[in-house]
Amino acid sequence: MSKRYICLLAAMFAGSTAQAGNLEKNTARMAAMSPVDFRKAIAVQDDGLETVALITTKSAYKSKGDADTWMMAGIDKQTGRTVYQLVGFTRYVGGWRFYSYGTYARPSGPVSGQLRTQRRVDNCYVSCQFEETVSIDIPEATLREIAADPRMWRMRFQGQGVAWDEAMNPAEIAALLEAVETYRRSRF
Repeated sequence: MSKRYICLLAAMFAGSTAQAGNLEKNTARMAAMSPVDFRKAIAVQDDGLETVALITTKSAYKSKGDADTWMMAGIDKQTGRTVYQLVGFTRYVGGWRFYSYGTYARPSGPVSGQLRTQRRVDNCYVSCQFEETVSIDIPEATLREIAADPRMWRMRFQGQGVAWDEAMNPAEIAALLEAVETYRRSRF
């Protein structure tokens, strides 16, 4: 299963995003959500003409502002092999930020890596509006650790001279893992 394929599909989800404002305010609002809230919002896309089924938390929580993050799982429908990705979307004006490096917290310490990035420019009447969709793979074992930790999960995307910080409720990750297990049990 191609990681590029999953990233391209993630970009399709980015078209209708909410916005990220004050991280602390968003974090408090998100922390109040229960695992049931996240389970209700999980989306499964299992098209008969695709070789990969997608499960996403994109609709589970919408940040206030011009950025959002969510989790996505791509499941190979022949083998059951699953790739998990943290996906972020941001919209801004000015100049390209070129987000290319991501770091996420883990109970044993931070993990960093290169981001896959898709960029789009729009509305260049007075100043341009830029959009970037980024993703980084996260191992399933790491997601299980994060889901078991009651603290908000923190991540950072870095570009040219800028850092974009986000947080995610571990209950969102637990809901995604549960949805993947349910899908796998029904197929394999």
